[in-house]
This record gives sequence, structure tokens and C-alpha cells, in this order.
Amino acid sequence: MGLIGKVESLWRYPVKSMRGEELDEVFAGYAGVYGDRVFAFTSSLSPKGFPFFTGRDQRQMIRYRARFRNPEKAARPINLAEAESSGANPISANASELMIDVETQRPVLSHRTGGLSGSAIRPIALRCVYELSEEFEVPIMGVGGISMWDHAVEFLLAGATAVQVGTAASGKYGLFRKIVEGIGGYIRRKGFRTVAEITGLAHRGWACRTCSFTARS
Repeated sequence: MGLIGKVESLWRYPVKSMRGEELDEVFAGYAGVYGDRVFAFTSSLSPKGFPFFTGRDQRQMIRYRARFRNPEKAARPINLAEAESSGANPISANASELMIDVETQRPVLSHRTGGLSGSAIRPIALRCVYELSEEFEVPIMGVGGISMWDHAVEFLLAGATAVQVGTAASGKYGLFRKIVEGIGGYIRRKGFRTVAEITGLAHRGWACRTCSFTARS
């Protein structure tokens, strides 16, 4: 692989719209650079949905630089080492086409993958989870297009050990409870006890305890 670019400098902005700080290294996670824009000023005059007071409103903000009182604690999560030693460092899988029937716990397509099209990202992310689960024995985060409990179950059956809900939950915080309750109801209805028992079932022959079909090896 050829060189596609070079990082000249690393910057972090603890307070939105104020001057940033140049760093020698940063911790970057799914949410971005750790410690970046964790604080902001709000204004009652700002438009609905964006309550922040920014440099566009008061350009003098750019002249001031905020610093963390304890920069060593703001460099990375304080429990990072503990989390990694406990296995809480999953691969985030997101990116070609797979659907799983949550009732039969098998891929919908006879060849497992292929043929689906459209703008939805969920089938693409689901395939990534499925293939990563076959190749690696590591925790996998299923993410991409999850908006219902059966979507989450699909990812679990494909091999995800955890799922993440993003866009669908915007302004709909009750969605998390609905998804959790839906997964719980599915597990009980199928005769399982824990989420771990259904993780990766789509890779096996047959596992559905309440379905009648011919198992394929």
C-alpha cells in the first residue's frame, strides 16, 4: 500500500469554539478524539436543536485557550488498561450484504451473502459482523442501521457480542428500552437464558428450539 497522506500535527479543542492545544499523541475512539469538545457554552438565543454559543457569535472566544486541570487524566480513559485486560475492546464492524431470519436463526439467502442493494447500511454492516466472527475470536461490536429489537438480534446471531444504536436513537431515548425488552422477549420465547447463548448461532447448523426445518451442515 502506498503512502496516501501524512499527519503534520495533532490538535484537540477541550471547549467548543475556543483555541485548541497541540498534542504529541491522542487517544481516538468511536466518538472521536478523547477530551475533544467535551465542554461548551450555551446560549438561549441559539436556534432550537443547537444551543451552543460559538465563535461565530463571539469571535473573541478564539483568542482564549482552555486547558485541563489534570492533563494526564484527559489523555485517555482512566480505565483503559482495565477495560482492555477484561476484553472490553471490541472490533467495530460496519461495512456487503447479509440478512438473517431471527425466527430460524439462519441467513435469509441460501448462499448466505450477496444480491441485496439499496441505501440501507444494515445489510452491509451485518455481513461484516458475520465474516469477522468467522475469522477472529474477539469481541465484535455490531453497528449500522439498528433501529428495532430484531435488527439487534440479527447482529447477535451473526456473531456480535454487543450492539450499538446511533442515528435511530436521536431524540428517541425510549428506543433503548424497547430494544432491550425486545431482545429479552425473544430470548425467553426461544427458550434461551442469556444473550451469550444466541451469539453467533447463524454460523451453526440448526439451533432454533421451536422451529421445524432440515438442518444444513
